Amino acid sequence: MKKEKIKSILILSIVSILLIMLTGCGTTKEKNEEEKSNNTGNNEQSNEAKQDEEVTTNVAEFVKYKDATYFWKLSANSRENTGLFAQYLTNQNTKNELIKLDSSGNQTTVLTEKAFGNICISNDKIFMQGTESESGFYNKIYSTDMNGENKKEYQKGEIVKSIKGYVICQNNQDENIFAINTKTDEIVNLKEKANVIDVIDNVIYYSDDTESNTLKIGTIKDNKDNGTIATFLRKDLFKESTDQPMEIVEFGEENGKIKFYIGYRDGTAHMLQDEYCFTMNKDGSNLQKESVQNLENENGQKLEGVYINSKYENGKIVNDLVYVDESTKERKTILTQKEINEKFEFTSDDEHTINLAESAIIGNEIYITLDYGAHYSQEDIGWRYAYKRQKTVCFKYNTDTKEITELYKF
Repeated sequence: MKKEKIKSILILSIVSILLIMLTGCGTTKEKNEEEKSNNTGNNEQSNEAKQDEEVTTNVAEFVKYKDATYFWKLSANSRENTGLFAQYLTNQNTKNELIKLDSSGNQTTVLTEKAFGNICISNDKIFMQGTESESGFYNKIYSTDMNGENKKEYQKGEIVKSIKGYVICQNNQDENIFAINTKTDEIVNLKEKANVIDVIDNVIYYSDDTESNTLKIGTIKDNKDNGTIATFLRKDLFKESTDQPMEIVEFGEENGKIKFYIGYRDGTAHMLQDEYCFTMNKDGSNLQKESVQNLENENGQKLEGVYINSKYENGKIVNDLVYVDESTKERKTILTQKEINEKFEFTSDDEHTINLAESAIIGNEIYITLDYGAHYSQEDIGWRYAYKRQKTVCFKYNTDTKEITELYKF
């Protein structure tokens, strides 16, 4: 009897141990499955985050996508040879090369097309704008794959901004704003009779001047028009009688707020006559206004990007190449006029000038296309000088090392 009792206790002990082991294995299995599931989820989230990060480049004349920079390589025929104030108009019937610049500095031609200006790359598609007709009368937006093949045409317009896998476009003929889904190629109409100002924090800001003597600023978010957030009446801003329309001269983000300038132009040179500076919260609240005293150096108001800073030194105009630091908003010199002359063999005097044709800031790299022209008196209009382009140079500037790499010239 005693032996049977001991035997029963042993059997119960063995069963208990087996149950504990089985339970432990189950828990471990469930834990492993849970960890595997979590890891899979984390990997999926990581891949999604990476995809979101890479989905769409900025819209610019130079864009970076997957460690390569893309831009249009211009030629002597890409723009007119002469222009008032050294502003050389685009020749829309000239074919340009779309260049891929890899991280080693090698240049490859992706395609050659009657296209120019802004580029946007998203979902392995290159979005661009080209000439629709032989006369070069208007532009049409289209895309290709990364090899410049499988061309897809959309509709008339220009590429102006990008947001969340969409290319934001403007039809300047009827002033309509629309977006192209870069994955599905679907076209979404966003706003009629308006013009894109900027995109800040995934919100499109637009201007609306359809009402006489009135300028409105509105927003679009998630493809939905949220309506007007600020309204400006001419009679409240500019007391002088003028038929010239009000315009937003500069617009951007500064210190967490929206900062912008509104003015109007007049005269044969189309110069600013009066202007105000405004700040407001991103939803349009807390609008503040102050007058602008110095209208002569319009570039000095730049809130972002690259510009030529013109100033007087010893009775002469000096043109330095400057950019606005994206992080600090500090204005920093890329090259002084003296350095520009020495680097590119330009001359500085009353008969010669430079013109900033293209530029883009991509991280610590700044891409610039610079024109050098000589006074061309045959096309002067009164006191307004015309210039004939003598040389064009495109280069890359590294903000950390100050190194300049020439990309092409003609």
